[in-house]
Amino acid sequence: MGFFGSTQTNRMIRVTEQKAQDQGFPLLLSINHKGLTVDSGLPNRMHTEGVLSVEYVELLLKTQQTAFHGFVHTFMDSINNRVNGVLTSVIKLKRAPAVVLDCIQHLLGRDYKVSTTVEHIEDKINIIDIQCDYLENQSHRNNLHVDGIPEDPPESWAGTEVK
Repeated sequence: MGFFGSTQTNRMIRVTEQKAQDQGFPLLLSINHKGLTVDSGLPNRMHTEGVLSVEYVELLLKTQQTAFHGFVHTFMDSINNRVNGVLTSVIKLKRAPAVVLDCIQHLLGRDYKVSTTVEHIEDKINIIDIQCDYLENQSHRNNLHVDGIPEDPPESWAGTEVK
């Protein structure tokens, strides 16, 4: 049994002539078990009436249904893509504090390593400074003379450096 079964025989659907003409559709006069009776709605009142088969009407309705399903499917895909984009952004934002915290901890670890290295270098510099002072004092105790600088017996090493 087709879309228009025997229970729907002699059902009448009325469409105003003006609305049909405005939309460019033929004026539908009636639907019955044989098909549709269509008025072309021509302005000079020349009626070209004909009967469309139920199968043809069902084909038109199925085509319209397929087109509508395609439209809805496209619309839903668009909405789903937008929702997925929002969810992805939210997940990235939720993970961002953890990533920033990891970066901070990594930098603090590097800072600790750098500060340890700097302290080690400072210790070496202090040791070298102490060794230099010792060598200066040792050379003064050995009474070494530097060429070009006259010797003054009560002079200290600091005084010799000033000359």
